[in-house]
This record gives sequence, C-alpha cells and structure tokens, in this order.
Amino acid sequence: MTLFDRATVADELQFSEFYRENLRPMIGQRIKASELRNAYLDWAAKKGRGSLSAVAIAHLMEKRGHTRRRSNGVRFLDIELNSGGGGDGNPLMAEAASMVLNAMGRQSDRERLLRMRLQDMAAQIDSLVDQLQRLQRVVASELDA
Repeated sequence: MTLFDRATVADELQFSEFYRENLRPMIGQRIKASELRNAYLDWAAKKGRGSLSAVAIAHLMEKRGHTRRRSNGVRFLDIELNSGGGGDGNPLMAEAASMVLNAMGRQSDRERLLRMRLQDMAAQIDSLVDQLQRLQRVVASELDA
C-alpha cells in the first residue's frame, strides 16, 4: 500500500466518522456544499483532526450516493445535518417525501440509501480493525518491555 493509498484510506475513515456523527440521509433534503464544508471544518477542529479539501469532501459525498446540483450555488441532495437546521427545506416535508418514495417503491432510492448505510458500516468496521491493530501493537510493545 502506497503512502497515497494510506492517506486516502485515512481520509475516508475520518470523513465516515464525521458523516455518522453529523449527517443524516434524507430523501428530498439538500445542503449547501459550503455549509457542509463549514460543518466538517468545525468538527475537524473540535476533534483535532486535519481537514479535507472541498474537492475531497465532494468526492466522498458522491461516493456515498449524494448527487451535486448547481442551484443558487452547489448543493448535495438527499442529506441533512443531524440538527435539522443546516439543510434547505422543511424536515417534515423531507420525511413525507421519503415515505412517499418508499410507498411508491422507488427501488433506486432505497438501494442507494442502503448502499450508503453499508458503506458507513464497512468504514466503521475498518476503523475498529485499525483500533485493534493499534491496541495489538501497544500490548506487544508492553510485553517486549
């Protein structure tokens, strides 16, 4: 694994943590790219983490199935901040839209949300494996001492 690959994996894990803690997939909602990046930068500063570029964040959002749209600025679709106050639109309308889409059997939306959830679960597992490997190294170094 190259240094670039390791950095990419680290960025993915870091963004996955931010995504789990701060965002919620919600069909019909959208969030400005600038609001998303500001929320990410605030989170990274509080956690003492490095920051990702706007391009990297956009790539990681698209990787999770959130389409970018230009409409009075760039926005990501089908996502909102957990607080409910960061995205555009009414959260109740977004929830209703989600229920209608499910009732209509829009398989592609359900599959996309399921894929995003599975990707986040995989990232969580990768993070746990990384933590276990670090713990294993610590225990091994203590045993050697």
